[in-house]
Amino acid sequence: MKCPRCQGTITERCGQCPHCGAVFSKESSERISLYFDVKEQLTYLDTLKSYLDTSLTTLSGSLSRIEVLVTDSMNEKVPETTGKSVADTPETSPDSNLATEFADKLPTEFYPHETKTDQPASVTAPTETAGIGEGEFRFGQKWLLIIGIITMVFAVGYFLKYSFTKGWVGPAGRIGLSYFWGMAFLGLGEWFRKKEFRSFGLSLAGGGIAVLYFSTFAGFQLYHLIPMWLSFSIMILITVFSCVLAVVYDAKWLAALGTLGGFLTPLFLSNNQPNQIALMSYMTILNLGILALATRKSWRILESLGFVFTWLLYTSWYAVYYKMTVFWPSLIFLMVFFLIYAVLPVAATLYRKEARSLGGMWFAAPNALIAFGFAFGLVADRYSTPYVAIVTLFIAVVFLTLSSWLSEHESVDGPAFWYLIANAVFFLVLTVPILFSSNWITIFWALEAALLLWMGLKLDRKWMAVTGIVLAILVTGKFFLYDYPVVFRLGRKWSYFKVPYTRDILERLLTSAALLGSLYWAGRKLRATVGATWNRLGSLFTGIFAASLFLILTIETAAFFYQHASVARFASISVLWAVFASILMIQGFRQENSAMRKTAIGIFLVTLFKVFFMDISHFSTPYRILSFMVLGLLLIGSSWLYHRFNEKSSRENQTMGNGDSDEPA
Repeated sequence: MKCPRCQGTITERCGQCPHCGAVFSKESSERISLYFDVKEQLTYLDTLKSYLDTSLTTLSGSLSRIEVLVTDSMNEKVPETTGKSVADTPETSPDSNLATEFADKLPTEFYPHETKTDQPASVTAPTETAGIGEGEFRFGQKWLLIIGIITMVFAVGYFLKYSFTKGWVGPAGRIGLSYFWGMAFLGLGEWFRKKEFRSFGLSLAGGGIAVLYFSTFAGFQLYHLIPMWLSFSIMILITVFSCVLAVVYDAKWLAALGTLGGFLTPLFLSNNQPNQIALMSYMTILNLGILALATRKSWRILESLGFVFTWLLYTSWYAVYYKMTVFWPSLIFLMVFFLIYAVLPVAATLYRKEARSLGGMWFAAPNALIAFGFAFGLVADRYSTPYVAIVTLFIAVVFLTLSSWLSEHESVDGPAFWYLIANAVFFLVLTVPILFSSNWITIFWALEAALLLWMGLKLDRKWMAVTGIVLAILVTGKFFLYDYPVVFRLGRKWSYFKVPYTRDILERLLTSAALLGSLYWAGRKLRATVGATWNRLGSLFTGIFAASLFLILTIETAAFFYQHASVARFASISVLWAVFASILMIQGFRQENSAMRKTAIGIFLVTLFKVFFMDISHFSTPYRILSFMVLGLLLIGSSWLYHRFNEKSSRENQTMGNGDSDEPA
């Protein structure tokens, strides 16, 4: 039987999952109890069947021996009778003795009139909790015990303090007594566990481990009786001992207690010295132990405790002791801790071939972000910001590798797989602004947007496609609002550059081509995708592409003529708009797209307004003639397209009408 939340195996009657702590309803608890009742009965009957098979085999052999004895006795001389009939003779024959002996060997389970004393209480007797509410029983059984053990730990502490005040026992005696209490708790816990009070015994054992930790701390920090190296060694042994007990007893709370004590040990035994190599080597060993335990037993609480306390200890050390001279050890240990908690969420899947839920991987992204934050501070301070890109690429490669491993053990449709892919994509996107600058960010983000959109549509992952769409829109805004005015030094009126036009022309053209290509490709792919929403987004992206192309051509044309032929600047823009409108009109007729044709008409009207009411005063006579002539020809050509389209539509309608009339009635 498995828990529906964490898929952990339930091995006994319980009101909550022993692995993740999920509380079951009263009805579910009763069904779990009924399940184990039936399971015990089946086990009992299976044992009884085995016993009967063995007994039948024995009886068969005995029957064969009796047959031989009877045959031999029949060949002998029959003794004289004394007047008693056979029926009056007592049953003292060998076969009757054998039957009696066999009957004596039969277990009491064969006799329904006898009471079975070792049968499970859930089968033959009412439960012990009859008449007690479930909440009351849980509080009395669990929380009273926990509170009592905590109280006992405080009692030991106050005893040490009081004995110190009264002078009853010397420091060595106090520490010895506290160790005695800890060992006594462990011994009593083992005794109660063997007496089938498993939970009670394990709780006492946990209290004993807590007392041992406290005793070692007091011996070092309070009374200075135990040297630091010995105290550290004792606490490591206590941690290992608690984890071994947890595995042997299959008790995750013992492992949690040992883990908590293991992380608190450096705080208890701190001597205000950096001790980086010793501290972080100890943390690495402790985390590797957590990785092994969590992989083998799937104890999520160990993962959470290890994650929280590892980064708390690292942060505390970094804030107090970090210096530039320990850059490399700090960075290496940082990456080691990141790797441990990057692998840990998928370790159970890789080891036991169990699917991992998304909730069980909650710390994968925070772990990467924390590691990235520290790495950014370390590397940027030691070298420069672009070198941080090595770290982001490393993190992205780790996530991609883990997702590849995970795909070999579960379907790629699993949420865990795509969670890892999302983390990898995030750090790949983050790498671009770190590694590159200015317009190169736009180029790479435009390509990444197209890649994300393609992967999302190809793999039917909506979130990935939406991410690509959002990134493409952000890149478009960045290009026009940042790259043009800041990077390429476009003037305030967007009609000239503050530097020579040809200075950054190749970079401008490459950036523009990357942006326009990404927008055009996105619009085409979205329009070809099944689904009305995707088609509408495709039309939107086609419109963004057309508007971006129109704006880029206008800026480049205006800036070029501003520096090389300022007299023709206004006329060139008008001609450009008219040509653009004509091409858009032609495409509108070719694709039978009414929106394109209407947009082209709108651009024509704006161009006419510009020519007649704004630009005419700026034109010299030759450019005025050229502008009006080109605009007039393009307008006439567009009108001819409408006439041609109308004539073609009329012929098609007439052909269809004739075809209809020729059909038989």
